Amino acid sequence: MKLLEEIQNLILEGFSENLVFSFIGGSHAKGTAKTNSDVDAFVVLDKSDKLAEREFAEKFRSIHARHGITIEHYGEIFDLKTLENLVNFTRKYLSISEDIQASGCYHGDCLFSIFRKGDVVLKMLEEPKLFKTGDWEVLDRLETIAIGFFDKHPMKRIQLEKKNLVLSPENKAMEDRLLHRSSILRSPVGVDLSEWFNVADENLDAFQEEDFKPLEHSSTKRRTCPLLLYNKSTPLFSFYKAQCIVHIGTTIMNYEKHI
Repeated sequence: MKLLEEIQNLILEGFSENLVFSFIGGSHAKGTAKTNSDVDAFVVLDKSDKLAEREFAEKFRSIHARHGITIEHYGEIFDLKTLENLVNFTRKYLSISEDIQASGCYHGDCLFSIFRKGDVVLKMLEEPKLFKTGDWEVLDRLETIAIGFFDKHPMKRIQLEKKNLVLSPENKAMEDRLLHRSSILRSPVGVDLSEWFNVADENLDAFQEEDFKPLEHSSTKRRTCPLLLYNKSTPLFSFYKAQCIVHIGTTIMNYEKHI
């Protein structure tokens, strides 16, 4: 519990009046944590503050190191507008075609899938929480949305091809640049999330459910980036491209200024 208290104090000290709400989720909140389990912090700010986020990440890592825990990410740190955009985008995207649940974006746990990130975030909002702080009304509203989302779209949350994902050339090149050039402090699974997931959904209006035939749930399609599977002139290709961070140029250009 000391580890959790240290992280909670770090959140309060690091973000102060800019904090909308925060909580600790994951295995600690569900009561399944092991001695080497890291802390899943969920922080929502009124406005993005990259400096404060990176300072938080440095201290977050140091606290874990003192407890003998190696971490791979720094929790979720969103400004409220980005979080709400991501939640709305994910709900609308899945309502158009549930077949994305059988794709490489989901089963391959793709770093670049906006839908996959939205799924993770919605699940954290739905699941048990510890150390809830801040504006409970905003949190309660988002929790209600998340519960309704999974009631309507049950998901097994088993990524069968996590270590077997075959990326498109563009996505592979971007992954290589991230691995070799960027600090984990600037990772899209931690801080600077406004650079990655402040999405607009205007492009989704062009897609209709009748454009899609059911996706075959084969192991090949579960492990392959959909952008490798479909002809560029088809609605399916455009649909998957619309939620792929690598193909949202402004986001990538903004991000690459920092690496």
